[in-house]
Amino acid sequence: MPAPAAPPTAPPAPEDDWSDLDITPSAKAAPPPPALDIDFDAPEPVAAPPRAPLAPIELPPETEKEPELAPMHAFVPPPESVGHQPEPAAARSPVASPDGGEAALRDALTRASREVIEKIVWEVVPQLAETIIRENLDRLVKEREGR
Repeated sequence: MPAPAAPPTAPPAPEDDWSDLDITPSAKAAPPPPALDIDFDAPEPVAAPPRAPLAPIELPPETEKEPELAPMHAFVPPPESVGHQPEPAAARSPVASPDGGEAALRDALTRASREVIEKIVWEVVPQLAETIIRENLDRLVKEREGR
């Protein structure tokens, strides 16, 4: 039989003595802000003279042709220049194993998958990033024109 649970205890009473806190104003305290003198019965302000309308912003004509994107190598360095080195051919050779080559097959699939993933990342991610940046830029330009 489990032991009976102890009755819950009441939480401690809030502290009433705050004398241990230093709440004296420092010498560097900023002066209080000046009181605002607001006259609610003030006369209506005089309307400013009308301004000349601003000249419209000239935008290039819309074209049906998709804009030509810069080549990927203009933004992404080749893998060799950032320290990526392909595996040497000796490391890729299958080794006879007692499991009938299953481990070698698994290693070969892992390497092939890694190469495909790296290729996708190096080719797709920069284009995707450029597309996202262009979409956000277009959205910001439209918002700015709408104001």
